[in-house]
Amino acid sequence: MTEQAPEVPALPVKKRYEWIDNARIVAAFLIMYVHVPVHLPADALVNNGMVYQLVHHTTLCGRVPFFLILAGYFLARNITWSKAWDRFLWLFIPFAIWNLVFVYPRMVVEHTTYSFLDIMGVGSIFSDTWQFTDRGNCAPILGPSWFLRDIMVLSLLTPLIIKIKRYLPALLVAWAVIFCARVENYTQIVMLSPSTIFFYLFGVCLCEYRISDAYRILNGRFLPVFVIVGVTALVFCISSSVFHGMGVPRTLLGMLVGALMIAYTGVIIEKCWPKLSKRLAPLGPACFLVFMLHKPCFRVMCHFLPDSILYSHWMLLLPIPAFVVICAFFLLMKRYTPCLMPYLGHMKLPKKAKGQ
Repeated sequence: MTEQAPEVPALPVKKRYEWIDNARIVAAFLIMYVHVPVHLPADALVNNGMVYQLVHHTTLCGRVPFFLILAGYFLARNITWSKAWDRFLWLFIPFAIWNLVFVYPRMVVEHTTYSFLDIMGVGSIFSDTWQFTDRGNCAPILGPSWFLRDIMVLSLLTPLIIKIKRYLPALLVAWAVIFCARVENYTQIVMLSPSTIFFYLFGVCLCEYRISDAYRILNGRFLPVFVIVGVTALVFCISSSVFHGMGVPRTLLGMLVGALMIAYTGVIIEKCWPKLSKRLAPLGPACFLVFMLHKPCFRVMCHFLPDSILYSHWMLLLPIPAFVVICAFFLLMKRYTPCLMPYLGHMKLPKKAKGQ
């Protein structure tokens, strides 16, 4: 009788959380909505700048902070230099490829050349006057990917940041006092803006807590937390508006309220619409492609849309078909060319156990 080879257990698959993937999709939709080329007809709702600023600067502006908090939280858990370098490369390769793909047609049409720093959006750091290069303000070729560039840089710094984690709460409180009253709107044109650093460090501070703790708070004790932070953010917004006379400003607390609301929405979807959650959550990893491809999708779609739609409220639905197209591309690539996923989709393939 021949001896049968012992079965080799499969390597454990990294656990994903439905509510987090749901929330990621919600945040990705908010990012898409900011970039919709809207030419809406004049009406009281659209033209009421104060109402728009109040809603945007206390809720909707949490879309990017949500991703920054997640990045800081997951990377800081059991961080090592090799893990930090792996995270940097894992994000840098698809980030660079997509920016190079979309800069090439521009180079052909404009007959110009771009340096690597131009393509990656490397320039001023922390402030529009603190220049790392002589280029000054900057943004990647694919503008919406600016915060991914910042996450890459912060990933390499995380092993150093974690060494001062005990001091981070006090640092963030001081940071909030200095920058909370008014956050300058230059997050897309400089690297590592104050608000970007704040929310990444906030995620690092939370790394010692379990995901289940966050879920329990959002699921059972979210209302008092939301009310306290929301009211405080509103007070800061109104008081700063009165003192400065420049409308409703963007504040760190307002951005934090938005991030909390996005996380809470992910919990609500999982809890109240479990069937929808089961279908929606697997598309969470497609968010990277959403960041990279939604603006090119918008340009292509708008080219074929009639003016009757381009200049109407129907444009508010544009992110839905764009999301469907990008997710279809993601699923087709995952099924038929999985070898491209790490290079185009920012998704690592599961490793096979030895002997398989």
